[in-house]
Amino acid sequence: MKIANKDVPTSPWPLVLALIIAPAQAADRQWSYTYNSAGQVLTTDGPRTDVTDLTRHTYDAQGNRTSTSNALDHQARMLNHNAWGKAELLIDANGVQTQLEYNSRGWLVASTVIAPDGSGNARTEYTYNNAGLLTATFLPNNVTLYNEYDAAHRLTAVANNRGERIEYTLDDAGNRLTETTRTESGTIAYTVKRTFDELNRVLTLAEGSQQPTNFVYDRNGNQIQVTDGKLEVTDKYYDALDRLNGEFAPLNKNALYAHNDQDKIQQVTDPRALLTDYLYDGFGNLLYLGSPDTGSVNYEYDPAGNLISSTDANGTTVSHRYDAINRITQTVYPDPALNITYHYDEGTYGIGRLTTISDASGNTALSYDHRGNLIQRSWDVESLTIDVEYTYNSADQLTTITYPSGRVVTYSRDDSGRVTSAVTATDSGSAPLFDSVSYLPYGPMDAISYGNGIEMTASFDGAYRPTRRTHAGLMDLSYLYDDNGNIVSIDDAITPASNQLFGYDALNRLTNAQGAYGSLQYAYDYNGNRLALTSSTGTDAYLYDSASHRLLETNEWAYQYDNNGNQIAKTSRLNNSGDGFIYEYGTHNRLSQVIERKSLGGDQSDTVLASYTYNALGQRAIKTTPQHSIHFVYDTDGKLLAEVRDDGIVLREYMYLENNPIAVAYTHEEIAEPTTGRVIEIDDESTSVSSTGNWELVRKKGALNDYYHRSENSGATFRWIPENLTPANYEVWAWWPKTRKNNPNASYSVVHNGRVDITQQDQSSLGKQWVLLGTYQFSGSGGEYVEIGDAGGVTAADGVKLVELVEPEPEYTTEVYFIHSDHLGSPRVITATDRGVLWRSDHKPFGEANLGTETIEYNLRFPGQYFDAESKLHHNYFRDFQPTTGRYVQSDPIGLQGGLNSYLYAHAAPTRYIDFYGLNGQMSRHKGRQENLGLTPSQSANRLGIIGDSLTALTFVCYACAPFTIPSSTLFSGTSILMSAAYGDHETAIISGVKAAGEGALKRAIESILRKKFPLTDLSDANIENLSNMFSTGTFTIENIRSQIEKILEEARCKN
Repeated sequence: MKIANKDVPTSPWPLVLALIIAPAQAADRQWSYTYNSAGQVLTTDGPRTDVTDLTRHTYDAQGNRTSTSNALDHQARMLNHNAWGKAELLIDANGVQTQLEYNSRGWLVASTVIAPDGSGNARTEYTYNNAGLLTATFLPNNVTLYNEYDAAHRLTAVANNRGERIEYTLDDAGNRLTETTRTESGTIAYTVKRTFDELNRVLTLAEGSQQPTNFVYDRNGNQIQVTDGKLEVTDKYYDALDRLNGEFAPLNKNALYAHNDQDKIQQVTDPRALLTDYLYDGFGNLLYLGSPDTGSVNYEYDPAGNLISSTDANGTTVSHRYDAINRITQTVYPDPALNITYHYDEGTYGIGRLTTISDASGNTALSYDHRGNLIQRSWDVESLTIDVEYTYNSADQLTTITYPSGRVVTYSRDDSGRVTSAVTATDSGSAPLFDSVSYLPYGPMDAISYGNGIEMTASFDGAYRPTRRTHAGLMDLSYLYDDNGNIVSIDDAITPASNQLFGYDALNRLTNAQGAYGSLQYAYDYNGNRLALTSSTGTDAYLYDSASHRLLETNEWAYQYDNNGNQIAKTSRLNNSGDGFIYEYGTHNRLSQVIERKSLGGDQSDTVLASYTYNALGQRAIKTTPQHSIHFVYDTDGKLLAEVRDDGIVLREYMYLENNPIAVAYTHEEIAEPTTGRVIEIDDESTSVSSTGNWELVRKKGALNDYYHRSENSGATFRWIPENLTPANYEVWAWWPKTRKNNPNASYSVVHNGRVDITQQDQSSLGKQWVLLGTYQFSGSGGEYVEIGDAGGVTAADGVKLVELVEPEPEYTTEVYFIHSDHLGSPRVITATDRGVLWRSDHKPFGEANLGTETIEYNLRFPGQYFDAESKLHHNYFRDFQPTTGRYVQSDPIGLQGGLNSYLYAHAAPTRYIDFYGLNGQMSRHKGRQENLGLTPSQSANRLGIIGDSLTALTFVCYACAPFTIPSSTLFSGTSILMSAAYGDHETAIISGVKAAGEGALKRAIESILRKKFPLTDLSDANIENLSNMFSTGTFTIENIRSQIEKILEEARCKN
């Protein structure tokens, strides 16, 4: 077989292309409708039979819709219709009013959300040109966004009120040849260049001064070849229906795809010829997944398409239940302690929103403001109540966070809505966290001054890649790149010993690294599994299961897995002791316990090092060790905010800027020396003694009370038994007369709290005084004593004294320290207010930390990772990462959506990619315009006009942004919109079920919807552009989108 003049191997690949499997049959689904005399829908009765899923609509005499009620009777009203038939007043299910204003042409010119408490309305205004194109959006926080067009009504520039611009150069067909981002002074900061063929297909694409990526297409417009900046070629081929059937990348990273007659992928053959199978029903629901890594999983759905049960390869069945508007209400596990219950619609402004969660970690209550922003998260766990509170400005941007300790962090923003400074305040006073923050236009932060005066400055090239990053006096890092954008060197002008060099293969996987850690070489198989790691100590070889990607052995360790692909044991291969670690999982398929196994005298001993509890969002909420339980508190998008001990002490609170930890409030525990309490003195003639063997009572000067007992090698013992002990630590002292004939190795045994401690004392030289035997913890439960034996010579049994130690209450002080990160967002240095270095890490490429300075405990590592000292794993949100092997110990929960190797970390390119949620490696770069507006995914979805939020823990839609709230509502017919931006060019857009990814995803998703809805309408680029801009600038509302669609229809009517 030849594709693009290249030979395509046909062996060992199975003949999957000829295999077409018909989708499984599914039960019928029925919707019923009633209409009024005008033909308008009055009711829609959904397909479910277990609940009443009826949606109702009402209309006025002119046929305008005036209300929509869902199956739970949540009602949204549309009132005061104007001559255009457009509602000028919207009242949502919580009673919140939005006033809409229109101009004489029926275009929306203002939208005002009325604050019920009179605290301040949120007004957004819009202006248009004579063609009806949006020219300016005035947001409630005084941020202004401008659009510019050419004579053909094509968008040519966007700008903000600071004068920062993105300019588009178009060809005659309207294709964007260049995108140029300029500062307010006109300096070019970022560029994208493209060339197109005569069919408007992208031929080349380059950011900044990078080498271009080249594309080749077949006659049907399918992309059949991609050539990267290093001239490495990936070939693609398609079947007769233009479906991708194969990708052939360098180094034999080849993959094949087979589809069913619904165009869904039914089989994937990965580069190691391992097969992943999918089976769907007639509605497109996944019924079966067969994976080499996670085994077989079966799924079942209700008539509305809600997942109601799944059974994994371990035979564990998990069930889900939903309310009448298809929001998840319960998840049921075989272990009832793991069950999750969701409640909605409670409290003020709670209708349509998740309000309470009960799960294994406790109970969580969520409260919202009238615009749907989360304002309080209250977590009842064990005997604690842990609260986090938020406030927002009129544009729904975060202004304050109140942490569990009561600490308040207040953010200030510039006139384009970007954070420029922050102050932290407690009852004892306030202090700056940072200020003087500046940004590149629509791009990353390039300067900040920390609260201790240390300044960070960053330089970037025309592709917004960092070229230099300095933290004054701490780091001065310079970056160089190869033609594919991989970092080839990082030089530290302040600490040259920390300089690093990197090399990569044709798939951009890290193959060589050199730094303070020495020289490292990595080798991989076709699918990215590490085959060997070579260092100065030798080569560590890796062995894998031939039927999966499970790592079985390295030189030092052997690994075992369960049927779900979870690593369950790690056993030393260096001896036959069986020493190692056991990993136990709950029926929720999460790591629940780490056990250390050691060999003691031929017997194996298991010690539980830690147990873990997770909440409904998949976050690890509690870690329990023999010392304490730690409760982890998270932000709305999953960032770790605080660690709270089970006694209520807040150990650490983390403060962020642009998703990077910027400071930590660190609590120090100071314990003073104990004071002495009760003294229990027992003489050898007391009634609280006993003895065995021969003891002679001897009178001697220097003995306690002038008498003592003496024994000589007769195997005798003498025991002092303290009475009325209370649980405490005690100093144990002994007295004997001084004589040179006494035993030089007298053996005292202290039996306490179930233990026996033995101490040797020289009775030949010491004596005639109290001698401290040691400090011991006594339980006071009886059976505790001090004993001496006469083996070894003449032994004196005289007096024993126990002195109670009274431990003072510990004192706690909290200091704010400042975190200095590298280009990935990984912490490198932590400094105090006096700029002294408290913590410093030079880590290996895959995250193994080498702590040069560690005067405080700090466990954050790569973004999203938390170091667990007990297991040496990095907890990474949905999974656990093993930096020594560069792999996860569990298979990816999102399957092949995260890549063809479900165990691989960051595509084996850890200098370039991060994986905050443990799902899919994303390029470590600035986030899109939405992030610069300070919006979380759920907040941006609310800005898009969605009424109501409902949470699902079942489906990852935009996996780069998980976890997130999926807005869904039946209040407006046909409305279900989720738009979330991921990192850089890896944008994913899902709108009304249409998914698009990569550059221009949003525009393509909208265009796909419009062309399906209006197949006979000549959709102008301006129409599509207008809608895209509404989404990308956050100015979208239901009425706004309707207005735009009406204009499209009006154009069609005029043309027809």
